[in-house]
Amino acid sequence: MSPLPKLETAARRRSTGRSPVRRRGLARGEVVLIAAVMAAGAAVVWRGAGRSGGAAARAACRANLEAIGRALSAYVAQNDQRWPAVARLPSMEYHDPRWPGLAEVLAPLIPERGVFRCPGDERVLDESSPLRAQFPARTTYYETEGSSYEWVLQELRAGQRVGRDPLARASGAGLGPADQPIVWEYRPFHGSAGEPGAFHVLYADFVVRPSRGEDRR
Repeated sequence: MSPLPKLETAARRRSTGRSPVRRRGLARGEVVLIAAVMAAGAAVVWRGAGRSGGAAARAACRANLEAIGRALSAYVAQNDQRWPAVARLPSMEYHDPRWPGLAEVLAPLIPERGVFRCPGDERVLDESSPLRAQFPARTTYYETEGSSYEWVLQELRAGQRVGRDPLARASGAGLGPADQPIVWEYRPFHGSAGEPGAFHVLYADFVVRPSRGEDRR
């Protein structure tokens, strides 16, 4: 599993000021309609990125994470402002009962599966990997895990109320929602670690920001 990246504090960059706790009141029908529109738009961007690559692939990936962020915001609004229990690696899930993957949790809100696939996604499996029984050596996280995007800090957030999870309560940590990653690519698919825009992070304020990914290897 990927270690945490070096994070900038909210004081060093402009924050949107939006709080996830305040997102309330959407009817389920409205949420599904909004999610469907966002998913369709992200799918169009993704297909274009597949042809052009580079900056287009980064834009498509960001659009995917933005759609996931809006769906997560809707999810917590419908579930007593609580984070879902999500497996980081569904292929190696160990909880009993089993925790679902990110795409499974958000399936009712994002019907377009392509939203969970980054255009730059790639994964190379070692010969010793148990996944080799099901997948070739060169595959993708989307194929093996159901998503190109990894849920962060699963144990600290599962079932916790938004803004009241252990990380948010850490005394003196200086970490607001704009500093707390919740979803990112499994690897820096868009460049080498340390390169600007190498990967994207969806934060707990449901805003996507690019990162250099210094600690992503």
